Amino acid sequence: MNEFLIDHIDPLGQGVHKEDESIFFIPKTLPGESGTFKILQRKKGVHFGTALEVTKISDIRINPECIHFNECPGCQYLHTSYENELNFKKEAFHRTFKKLIYNKDALSTIYSDNRHQYRNRIQLHYDRSIPVIGFNDARKKRIVPVPNCIIMNDRVQKFYQELLGSWLEESSSHPTKGHVEIYDHKGKVHINWNKSYAATGFSQVNIPVNQLMLKEINSLFPNKLAQIVDLFAGAGNITNALNFEKRICLDIYPHTENPEEFINTDLYNSETLPKFLKNLNSQVELLVLDPPRSGFKELNMWINALKPKNILYISCSPGTLARDLALIETRFEVQNLALIDLFPGTHHFEVMTHIKTSF
Repeated sequence: MNEFLIDHIDPLGQGVHKEDESIFFIPKTLPGESGTFKILQRKKGVHFGTALEVTKISDIRINPECIHFNECPGCQYLHTSYENELNFKKEAFHRTFKKLIYNKDALSTIYSDNRHQYRNRIQLHYDRSIPVIGFNDARKKRIVPVPNCIIMNDRVQKFYQELLGSWLEESSSHPTKGHVEIYDHKGKVHINWNKSYAATGFSQVNIPVNQLMLKEINSLFPNKLAQIVDLFAGAGNITNALNFEKRICLDIYPHTENPEEFINTDLYNSETLPKFLKNLNSQVELLVLDPPRSGFKELNMWINALKPKNILYISCSPGTLARDLALIETRFEVQNLALIDLFPGTHHFEVMTHIKTSF
């Protein structure tokens, strides 16, 4: 049996215990707490564990409202208040961007008081041989049933409850093990078996916070913009909030509306930029991008080619955003930074940064 004393919370919402030269990550714990834990995985001096007993309890610990919290891998912060959760996320933000020159007091936080029942899209894993359906816990190598999950919106939760009684039959024409995605689009719930995430088109999972984000974006650019180039545009969610004379949206997802504005292309393909430049006739006033979690290492190349006056980068992975900004060769100045809490209860948060270039 191992003993722990939590020093701080890491960006993944895990408690950090340090012992000699080793680091131990223990989920569902809080700073100052101590107790016993079991090691689940070891990797290059880093250990991942699970708490067996908390003998010294933090003053900021509360009873989680979700009955699945202690076993479920989906949420990390429901054992403390939402105010504390946001503070932990701000600390994670500052650690990630410590090399970026910015005014810490200027960091704004975009969030909704609705901590539960906000997700309009969930992905579940299933295994008919057990049988079980729920969220995948990769570290413990198991699927956790979550019949009373409180993170789904009402329509998705209702659909999920009905699926619990029929999923064995509905999945019978699919592999024994796999995943299923339930998503609410324009008030109607859909289901995809064993397709890639957001196969039918990406959309934000938290509509109220998305609306607050769009309002903030509009306030950053209140005047009409001559030309916008929107990378990883999806359906144009971000730039729909702006006033512009011309917009060009690029993404791998096909978009049937406004074909003169939307180009279906792979932005990670080295041939995409040269082809795009042939049809670009005027100065880019604003370059917008909202890439996947892997980020966009090609950002510097696109900036040098397009020479945008402004860049608005929204990222679901603060670490890859910090990496991509460090690769920019031209001089730039950070105008605004915002932490966007699209995923309350979890360690995930998005970052929005507006920078001006020297072009």
